[in-house]
Amino acid sequence: MPELPEVETVRRDLQRVVRGKRIASVQVKTPKILRAPDGGRLKSGAPFTRRLRGQVISKVGRRGKLLIFDLHQQGTQTFLLVHLKMTGQLIYRDGRRTVAGGHGWPLHRPAFAKATAGKQGSEGQAQLPGKFTHVVITFSGGGKMFFNDLRQFGFLRVVDKPTLAAILGAYGPEPLSRTFTPEYLQTVLRGRGTALKNILLNQALIAGLGNIYVDESCFRAGVRPGRRASRVSGAEVVRLHRTIQHVLRAALKERGTTFGSFRDGLGGEGNFVRFLKVYGRSGELCKKCRRALIARTVVAGRGTAYCPVCQR
Repeated sequence: MPELPEVETVRRDLQRVVRGKRIASVQVKTPKILRAPDGGRLKSGAPFTRRLRGQVISKVGRRGKLLIFDLHQQGTQTFLLVHLKMTGQLIYRDGRRTVAGGHGWPLHRPAFAKATAGKQGSEGQAQLPGKFTHVVITFSGGGKMFFNDLRQFGFLRVVDKPTLAAILGAYGPEPLSRTFTPEYLQTVLRGRGTALKNILLNQALIAGLGNIYVDESCFRAGVRPGRRASRVSGAEVVRLHRTIQHVLRAALKERGTTFGSFRDGLGGEGNFVRFLKVYGRSGELCKKCRRALIARTVVAGRGTAYCPVCQR
């Protein structure tokens, strides 16, 4: 699943092309990927379509891994929330260019290749809408934005300002924000008997971290992800806080990590994959100590990589 650096990269790329555009029409092909304002599934795309038609995108924001499109129409304010989950894509195309972020564009799966065989455009791009296109947003003056999702875990949801505030209130601080301090990290770890990784992945405590950047941050801090949270020392907390921020900033600079088939908004791979120390390297020699092989275990239900020598 794309994490904070990947979703932020997609946000920046999309904002450059959709900001200021008015929504002329919306086509919903798969209503079940839509969410009602209360979070339940919509049985029909009609309410969703009505709320979006005529709205102008004033900004594309983000909270954790959630994309937030600020919409305005005649003094009212509405928000379109999009979560890409595992295989979601947002693709903007206006005839001159394609800006596509999320799961690989085109989808790098045999099913996609089979579904689009013989349907490539003149520029070598897959035909849109396609088999995995669930929502098409058409803008006044040209241009369309497509939501594709092979596994249909992602979702779109339109909410008002109070509902958005309640949703965002359930998130913890962003790891690169001023409120994410060593003291805050110490507070959320103190007295907890669960594994450190469980805490770092909990979006209600820290918004935006996922499997890749938790494993990488723990390695650089010299702490095993499976260590009991309450047993992380004060000095280790300071070191972990510093490494989390360092890793995220470096990943943002490199436009995220391509591991699997994530693509940024320009269709390129996230270059941070070149700097991974443990994630995806199970069984390989540790780049730091040059003595141990990177081990793999399961923590918080996730495959977890660590060095048995460098991490205590």
